[in-house]
Amino acid sequence: MSRDKSGCWPPLDVLPHLTHHKDKHDATSVLTLLNEESTTEAARAAIAGFLRRLDITILSHPRDLELERRVDEIMQTWKGLPCPRHCVVPSIAIAISGYAHIHDFDTKVFIAVLTSIAVTLDSPEFLATLPFEDFHYDVVTGRIQERSGYLGEFVRCLQDAWKYFPRFSAATIFTSGLDFVNAALLESTGTTVATGALPFVEYRRIKTGVAEAYAHFIWDGAQFPNEVEYAQVIPDAMLYVNYANDIMSFYKEEMAGETATYIQDRALATGKSRFAALYDLIEDTIAVVRRVRGILGEGRARDAWEAFVAGYIEFHTNNPRYRLAEIIDAEYVIS
Repeated sequence: MSRDKSGCWPPLDVLPHLTHHKDKHDATSVLTLLNEESTTEAARAAIAGFLRRLDITILSHPRDLELERRVDEIMQTWKGLPCPRHCVVPSIAIAISGYAHIHDFDTKVFIAVLTSIAVTLDSPEFLATLPFEDFHYDVVTGRIQERSGYLGEFVRCLQDAWKYFPRFSAATIFTSGLDFVNAALLESTGTTVATGALPFVEYRRIKTGVAEAYAHFIWDGAQFPNEVEYAQVIPDAMLYVNYANDIMSFYKEEMAGETATYIQDRALATGKSRFAALYDLIEDTIAVVRRVRGILGEGRARDAWEAFVAGYIEFHTNNPRYRLAEIIDAEYVIS
Protein backbone atom coordinates (compact mmCIF):
# COMPACT_ATOMS: atom_id res chain seq x y z
CA MET A 1 0.00 0.00 0.00
CA SER A 2 1.45 3.36 -0.99
CA ARG A 3 0.65 7.03 -1.23
CA ASP A 4 1.04 8.93 -4.47
CA LYS A 5 2.55 12.00 -2.80
CA SER A 6 3.85 11.52 0.69
CA GLY A 7 5.42 8.08 0.77
CA CYS A 8 4.65 5.36 3.28
CA TRP A 9 2.20 5.25 6.13
CA PRO A 10 3.65 5.39 9.66
CA PRO A 11 5.27 2.19 10.95
CA LEU A 12 3.22 -0.11 13.14
CA ASP A 13 4.97 0.59 16.44
CA VAL A 14 2.30 0.06 19.04
CA LEU A 15 1.75 2.17 22.15
CA PRO A 16 4.88 4.13 23.08
CA HIS A 17 5.34 5.22 26.71
CA LEU A 18 2.77 7.78 27.75
CA THR A 19 3.76 11.15 29.19
CA HIS A 20 2.25 12.01 32.58
CA HIS A 21 0.28 15.18 33.06
CA LYS A 22 2.20 17.96 34.82
CA ASP A 23 -0.52 18.56 37.38
CA LYS A 24 0.00 15.64 39.77
CA HIS A 25 -3.03 16.62 41.83
CA ASP A 26 -5.55 16.57 39.00
CA ALA A 27 -6.29 12.86 38.80
CA THR A 28 -9.17 13.36 36.38
CA SER A 29 -6.99 15.29 33.97
CA VAL A 30 -4.27 12.64 34.18
CA LEU A 31 -6.74 9.84 33.49
CA THR A 32 -8.31 11.74 30.61
CA LEU A 33 -4.92 12.46 29.06
CA LEU A 34 -3.81 8.85 29.41
CA ASN A 35 -7.02 7.57 27.88
CA GLU A 36 -6.80 10.00 24.96
CA GLU A 37 -3.14 9.26 24.31
CA SER A 38 -3.58 5.50 24.53
CA THR A 39 -6.66 5.64 22.28
CA THR A 40 -4.81 7.79 19.75
CA GLU A 41 -1.78 5.49 19.63
CA ALA A 42 -3.88 2.34 19.46
CA ALA A 43 -6.08 3.79 16.71
CA ARG A 44 -3.02 4.94 14.79
CA ALA A 45 -1.48 1.46 14.95
CA ALA A 46 -4.70 -0.30 14.01
CA ILE A 47 -5.64 1.94 11.09
CA ALA A 48 -2.11 2.21 9.70
CA GLY A 49 -1.81 -1.56 9.80
CA PHE A 50 -5.19 -1.96 8.12
CA LEU A 51 -4.26 0.36 5.27
CA ARG A 52 -0.95 -1.38 4.73
CA ARG A 53 -2.58 -4.79 4.52
CA LEU A 54 -5.15 -3.61 1.97
CA ASP A 55 -2.27 -3.38 -0.51
CA ILE A 56 -3.65 -0.40 -2.41
CA THR A 57 -2.42 2.84 -3.91
CA ILE A 58 -4.40 5.88 -2.80
CA LEU A 59 -4.73 8.55 -5.46
CA SER A 60 -5.96 12.12 -5.08
CA HIS A 61 -8.84 13.15 -7.31
CA PRO A 62 -9.51 16.85 -7.94
CA ARG A 63 -12.86 18.58 -7.56
CA ASP A 64 -15.34 18.16 -10.40
CA LEU A 65 -16.92 21.58 -10.86
CA GLU A 66 -19.26 20.35 -13.58
CA LEU A 67 -20.57 17.62 -11.27
CA GLU A 68 -21.08 20.15 -8.49
CA ARG A 69 -22.97 22.47 -10.83
CA ARG A 70 -25.24 19.69 -12.12
CA VAL A 71 -26.12 18.48 -8.61
CA ASP A 72 -27.03 22.04 -7.62
CA GLU A 73 -29.17 22.44 -10.76
CA ILE A 74 -31.15 19.30 -9.97
CA MET A 75 -31.83 20.35 -6.39
CA GLN A 76 -33.00 23.76 -7.53
CA THR A 77 -35.82 22.02 -9.45
CA TRP A 78 -37.23 20.48 -6.28
CA LYS A 79 -40.41 21.86 -4.77
CA GLY A 80 -38.82 21.88 -1.34
CA LEU A 81 -35.43 22.95 -0.04
CA PRO A 82 -32.20 21.53 -1.46
CA CYS A 83 -30.12 19.30 0.79
CA PRO A 84 -27.93 21.15 3.33
CA ARG A 85 -24.50 22.01 1.97
CA HIS A 86 -22.70 19.95 4.61
CA CYS A 87 -24.57 16.90 3.29
CA VAL A 88 -23.98 17.66 -0.39
CA VAL A 89 -20.22 18.25 -0.30
CA PRO A 90 -19.19 14.79 0.99
CA SER A 91 -21.79 13.17 -1.25
CA ILE A 92 -20.16 14.67 -4.32
CA ALA A 93 -16.78 13.63 -2.93
CA ILE A 94 -17.79 9.98 -2.66
CA ALA A 95 -18.99 10.02 -6.27
CA ILE A 96 -15.65 11.51 -7.37
CA SER A 97 -13.27 9.30 -5.37
CA GLY A 98 -15.15 6.09 -4.66
CA TYR A 99 -16.58 5.83 -8.15
CA ALA A 100 -13.84 7.50 -10.17
CA HIS A 101 -13.73 4.48 -12.50
CA ILE A 102 -17.28 5.22 -13.72
CA HIS A 103 -17.06 7.08 -17.02
CA ASP A 104 -20.73 8.04 -17.42
CA PHE A 105 -21.22 11.53 -16.00
CA ASP A 106 -24.96 11.15 -15.30
CA THR A 107 -24.35 8.00 -13.25
CA LYS A 108 -22.04 9.95 -10.96
CA VAL A 109 -24.67 12.69 -10.69
CA PHE A 110 -27.22 10.07 -9.66
CA ILE A 111 -24.90 8.69 -6.97
CA ALA A 112 -24.14 12.18 -5.64
CA VAL A 113 -27.79 13.29 -5.48
CA LEU A 114 -29.03 10.05 -3.91
CA THR A 115 -26.24 10.15 -1.36
CA SER A 116 -27.01 13.79 -0.51
CA ILE A 117 -30.60 12.89 0.34
CA ALA A 118 -29.60 9.79 2.30
CA VAL A 119 -27.07 11.76 4.36
CA THR A 120 -29.72 14.41 5.02
CA LEU A 121 -32.16 11.77 6.23
CA ASP A 122 -29.54 9.94 8.29
CA SER A 123 -30.49 11.60 11.56
CA PRO A 124 -33.16 10.21 13.89
CA GLU A 125 -33.93 13.71 15.14
CA PHE A 126 -34.40 15.09 11.62
CA LEU A 127 -36.27 12.03 10.38
CA ALA A 128 -38.71 12.43 13.25
CA THR A 129 -39.73 15.81 11.83
CA LEU A 130 -40.82 14.24 8.52
CA PRO A 131 -44.14 12.51 7.76
CA PHE A 132 -42.55 9.05 7.62
CA GLU A 133 -45.27 7.00 9.32
CA ASP A 134 -46.92 6.03 6.01
CA PHE A 135 -43.80 6.30 3.85
CA HIS A 136 -43.62 2.69 2.65
CA TYR A 137 -47.39 2.43 2.22
CA ASP A 138 -47.32 5.60 0.14
CA VAL A 139 -44.60 4.07 -2.03
CA VAL A 140 -46.70 0.97 -2.63
CA THR A 141 -49.86 2.93 -3.44
CA GLY A 142 -48.07 5.57 -5.53
CA ARG A 143 -49.10 8.44 -3.27
CA ILE A 144 -45.42 9.19 -2.69
CA GLN A 145 -45.38 10.85 -6.11
CA GLU A 146 -47.57 13.62 -4.69
CA ARG A 147 -45.12 14.37 -1.91
CA SER A 148 -42.67 17.22 -1.95
CA GLY A 149 -39.77 17.28 0.48
CA TYR A 150 -36.87 14.90 1.00
CA LEU A 151 -38.81 11.65 1.22
CA GLY A 152 -40.55 12.30 -2.07
CA GLU A 153 -37.32 13.35 -3.77
CA PHE A 154 -35.58 10.28 -2.36
CA VAL A 155 -38.04 7.92 -4.04
CA ARG A 156 -38.02 9.88 -7.31
CA CYS A 157 -34.24 9.68 -7.34
CA LEU A 158 -34.30 5.95 -6.61
CA GLN A 159 -36.58 5.47 -9.62
CA ASP A 160 -33.76 6.72 -11.85
CA ALA A 161 -31.62 3.71 -10.93
CA TRP A 162 -33.01 1.88 -13.98
CA LYS A 163 -31.41 4.50 -16.23
CA TYR A 164 -27.90 3.75 -15.01
CA PHE A 165 -27.79 0.14 -13.81
CA PRO A 166 -28.92 -3.28 -15.06
CA ARG A 167 -32.35 -4.51 -14.04
CA PHE A 168 -31.35 -6.59 -11.03
CA SER A 169 -28.97 -3.93 -9.73
CA ALA A 170 -31.52 -1.15 -10.21
CA ALA A 171 -34.22 -3.06 -8.33
CA THR A 172 -31.77 -3.83 -5.54
CA ILE A 173 -30.70 -0.19 -5.28
CA PHE A 174 -34.37 0.79 -5.02
CA THR A 175 -35.19 -1.69 -2.27
CA SER A 176 -31.96 -0.84 -0.44
CA GLY A 177 -33.13 2.77 -0.29
CA LEU A 178 -36.49 1.73 1.15
CA ASP A 179 -34.75 -0.51 3.68
CA PHE A 180 -32.59 2.43 4.74
CA VAL A 181 -35.61 4.49 5.79
CA ASN A 182 -37.17 1.51 7.55
CA ALA A 183 -33.95 0.72 9.42
CA ALA A 184 -33.45 4.35 10.37
CA LEU A 185 -36.81 4.21 12.10
CA LEU A 186 -35.74 1.01 13.89
CA GLU A 187 -32.45 2.60 14.92
CA SER A 188 -34.29 5.55 16.43
CA THR A 189 -35.93 3.22 18.98
CA GLY A 190 -32.61 2.91 20.82
CA THR A 191 -32.56 -0.88 21.01
CA THR A 192 -29.98 -2.13 23.54
CA VAL A 193 -27.76 -4.81 22.05
CA ALA A 194 -27.82 -8.10 23.96
CA THR A 195 -24.85 -10.43 24.34
CA GLY A 196 -24.91 -12.91 21.47
CA ALA A 197 -26.97 -10.65 19.19
CA LEU A 198 -24.20 -10.14 16.61
CA PRO A 199 -26.46 -11.27 13.72
CA PHE A 200 -28.88 -8.47 14.62
CA VAL A 201 -26.03 -5.93 14.77
CA GLU A 202 -24.90 -7.03 11.30
CA TYR A 203 -28.45 -7.02 9.93
CA ARG A 204 -29.17 -3.53 11.18
CA ARG A 205 -25.84 -2.19 9.93
CA ILE A 206 -26.42 -3.53 6.41
CA LYS A 207 -29.80 -1.81 6.29
CA THR A 208 -28.81 1.54 7.78
CA GLY A 209 -25.66 1.78 5.65
CA VAL A 210 -27.50 1.43 2.31
CA ALA A 211 -24.67 -1.01 1.68
CA GLU A 212 -26.37 -3.03 -1.02
CA ALA A 213 -26.90 0.05 -3.16
CA TYR A 214 -23.33 1.26 -2.79
CA ALA A 215 -22.03 -2.20 -3.64
CA HIS A 216 -24.03 -2.26 -6.88
CA PHE A 217 -22.87 1.27 -7.75
CA ILE A 218 -19.36 -0.15 -8.30
CA TRP A 219 -20.43 -1.87 -11.51
CA ASP A 220 -22.50 0.63 -13.53
CA GLY A 221 -24.72 -0.40 -16.40
CA ALA A 222 -22.74 1.40 -19.10
CA GLN A 223 -19.67 -0.73 -18.45
CA PHE A 224 -21.27 -3.83 -16.92
CA PRO A 225 -24.68 -4.48 -18.49
CA ASN A 226 -24.67 -8.10 -17.29
CA GLU A 227 -24.81 -8.66 -13.53
CA VAL A 228 -23.30 -12.12 -13.94
CA GLU A 229 -19.86 -10.46 -14.08
CA TYR A 230 -20.04 -9.38 -10.42
CA ALA A 231 -23.16 -10.82 -8.75
CA GLN A 232 -21.26 -13.39 -6.67
CA VAL A 233 -19.21 -10.74 -4.87
CA ILE A 234 -22.08 -8.42 -3.93
CA PRO A 235 -22.44 -9.85 -0.38
CA ASP A 236 -18.75 -9.21 0.30
CA ALA A 237 -18.83 -5.80 -1.39
CA MET A 238 -21.67 -4.86 0.95
CA LEU A 239 -19.56 -5.84 3.93
CA TYR A 240 -16.63 -3.78 2.70
CA VAL A 241 -18.83 -0.70 2.28
CA ASN A 242 -19.82 -0.82 5.94
CA TYR A 243 -16.73 -2.34 7.52
CA ALA A 244 -14.23 0.04 5.92
CA ASN A 245 -16.37 3.00 6.94
CA ASP A 246 -16.58 1.77 10.53
CA ILE A 247 -12.82 1.22 10.74
CA MET A 248 -12.05 4.65 9.31
CA SER A 249 -14.65 6.23 11.62
CA PHE A 250 -13.33 4.59 14.79
CA TYR A 251 -10.87 7.30 15.80
CA LYS A 252 -13.24 10.26 15.44
CA GLU A 253 -16.01 8.32 17.20
CA GLU A 254 -13.72 7.56 20.13
CA MET A 255 -12.45 11.13 20.37
CA ALA A 256 -15.99 12.51 20.25
CA GLY A 257 -17.26 10.05 22.83
CA GLU A 258 -19.92 8.73 20.46
CA THR A 259 -22.04 5.86 21.71
CA ALA A 260 -24.06 3.10 20.04
CA THR A 261 -21.62 2.89 17.13
CA TYR A 262 -21.28 -0.31 15.13
CA ILE A 263 -17.99 -1.26 16.78
CA GLN A 264 -19.38 -0.61 20.25
CA ASP A 265 -22.46 -2.69 19.43
CA ARG A 266 -20.24 -5.44 18.05
CA ALA A 267 -18.20 -5.37 21.24
CA LEU A 268 -21.36 -5.69 23.36
CA ALA A 269 -22.69 -8.54 21.25
CA THR A 270 -19.42 -10.49 21.40
CA GLY A 271 -18.47 -9.64 24.98
CA LYS A 272 -15.17 -8.09 23.90
CA SER A 273 -13.51 -4.70 24.32
CA ARG A 274 -13.92 -2.01 21.67
CA PHE A 275 -10.32 -2.45 20.50
CA ALA A 276 -10.70 -6.23 20.30
CA ALA A 277 -13.83 -5.68 18.21
CA LEU A 278 -11.91 -3.24 16.01
CA TYR A 279 -9.14 -5.74 15.35
CA ASP A 280 -11.67 -8.49 14.63
CA LEU A 281 -13.35 -6.15 12.16
CA ILE A 282 -10.05 -5.40 10.46
CA GLU A 283 -9.37 -9.12 10.03
CA ASP A 284 -12.85 -9.63 8.59
CA THR A 285 -12.42 -6.72 6.17
CA ILE A 286 -9.05 -7.91 4.87
CA ALA A 287 -10.58 -11.35 4.32
CA VAL A 288 -13.48 -9.77 2.40
CA VAL A 289 -11.18 -7.79 0.09
CA ARG A 290 -9.01 -10.82 -0.65
CA ARG A 291 -12.03 -13.06 -1.22
CA VAL A 292 -13.48 -10.66 -3.79
CA ARG A 293 -10.13 -10.50 -5.57
CA GLY A 294 -10.05 -14.28 -5.76
CA ILE A 295 -13.61 -14.60 -7.05
CA LEU A 296 -13.29 -11.89 -9.71
CA GLY A 297 -9.87 -12.94 -10.91
CA GLU A 298 -8.45 -10.59 -13.53
CA GLY A 299 -10.39 -8.28 -15.84
CA ARG A 300 -12.69 -5.25 -15.89
CA ALA A 301 -14.87 -6.26 -12.95
CA ARG A 302 -11.76 -6.75 -10.78
CA ASP A 303 -10.35 -3.40 -11.93
CA ALA A 304 -13.59 -1.66 -10.90
CA TRP A 305 -13.40 -3.35 -7.49
CA GLU A 306 -9.81 -2.28 -6.92
CA ALA A 307 -10.65 1.29 -7.91
CA PHE A 308 -13.50 1.38 -5.43
CA VAL A 309 -11.50 -0.17 -2.57
CA ALA A 310 -8.82 2.51 -2.91
CA GLY A 311 -11.19 5.36 -3.74
CA TYR A 312 -13.38 4.62 -0.74
CA ILE A 313 -10.36 4.89 1.54
CA GLU A 314 -9.37 8.13 -0.23
CA PHE A 315 -12.81 9.55 0.52
CA HIS A 316 -12.27 8.99 4.25
CA THR A 317 -8.68 10.21 4.43
CA ASN A 318 -9.57 13.38 2.51
CA ASN A 319 -12.54 14.23 4.73
CA PRO A 320 -11.88 16.25 7.92
CA ARG A 321 -15.00 14.69 9.46
CA TYR A 322 -12.93 11.58 10.20
CA ARG A 323 -9.97 13.49 11.74
CA LEU A 324 -7.51 11.01 10.26
CA ALA A 325 -4.77 13.59 9.66
CA GLU A 326 -4.33 13.56 13.45
CA ILE A 327 -3.07 9.97 13.39
CA ILE A 328 -1.94 9.04 9.87
CA ASP A 329 -0.52 10.65 6.76
CA ALA A 330 -3.67 12.23 5.33
CA GLU A 331 -4.44 15.45 3.49
CA TYR A 332 -7.88 17.01 3.71
CA VAL A 333 -9.44 18.00 0.40
CA ILE A 334 -13.10 18.26 1.40
CA SER A 335 -14.01 21.48 3.19
